[in-house]
Amino acid sequence: MKILSLNAWGGMLHAPLLAYLADVDADVYCLQEVPRAIAARSAFLTYRDGAVELQQRANLYRDIAAALPGHDGFFAPAMRGELMDGAHPCWQEFGLATFIRQDIAVIGQ
Repeated sequence: MKILSLNAWGGMLHAPLLAYLADVDADVYCLQEVPRAIAARSAFLTYRDGAVELQQRANLYRDIAAALPGHDGFFAPAMRGELMDGAHPCWQEFGLATFIRQDIAVIGQ
């Protein structure tokens, strides 16, 4: 069994990350710092904290799920906050994502 554990870093390296995940061909992917904003209109949202501004992928969870069609995804949010979608606020969850090859039985979580 091949297991990959990786910090997805909020999708800051979106294209290289998705290519890497597809190339690894792991049975189980354990990813941290995965954002999910279902209502986002933009591909990236802006996190603001004082003078700090960071761009992060709006719905990296969905993007990874699309890149791993033979895997079932599970998402466990660790926090939720309001980020900016252009000039509009948008709620985003941030947490852990696990993707497991569909031929592997998951009997507990």
